[in-house]
Amino acid sequence: MTNKEKTIFYLLQFLCILGMLILLFKVISSNKTTEDIVKKVDIIASNTDKTPLVKGIYYDKEENKDKLNLNKTDLRSIKDIPGMTSGIAKAIYYYIQRKENKQIKSLNELLNIKGFSKERLEKFEPYITVEGGHAGYKAWGDKLNINFARESDLSSLPGISEKIAKDIIEYRNTHGNITYIEELLEVKSVKKATFNRIKKLVCVQ
Repeated sequence: MTNKEKTIFYLLQFLCILGMLILLFKVISSNKTTEDIVKKVDIIASNTDKTPLVKGIYYDKEENKDKLNLNKTDLRSIKDIPGMTSGIAKAIYYYIQRKENKQIKSLNELLNIKGFSKERLEKFEPYITVEGGHAGYKAWGDKLNINFARESDLSSLPGISEKIAKDIIEYRNTHGNITYIEELLEVKSVKKATFNRIKKLVCVQ
């Protein structure tokens, strides 16, 4: 190999190495820029995330039975949700009261409330529902509303065991709301004597 050929060879080697270094630098710079963008997007998303929750948009009767039904309940019960503040409770309650028929179809609708984030919805989702569940304090007025009452509410009545309470709820789930008190006698485990003990303690509206 002549000196001229050697010079050309070394020059080509140098140019290849230089090209690889430039390419490597661009890749590193591009990755850093991408990481910075992703971080900024994550920060913005955490503050303004309004994407729907997948969990909670379906109705699972067994899962929801101990949850507070926002469509049936009162402000006091919403305030008693773990981690709830008075301001957020009022925002939820009055938002629902302004809806047509005073009902929402999905918990995701709460994301329409100003300042209500997905993170907050995920925090409350284990305690609230819009299908099934119970009515909280609203079940109790001067009398217990048997259409909104939980199993524990019903079993607190004289003569009503856990078995009878479950039968009443099963009847309600199968036939819909009870329209008159005497309809309780159609529940297989509710006897006349039991009915007479509770008839002045319950209502259907």
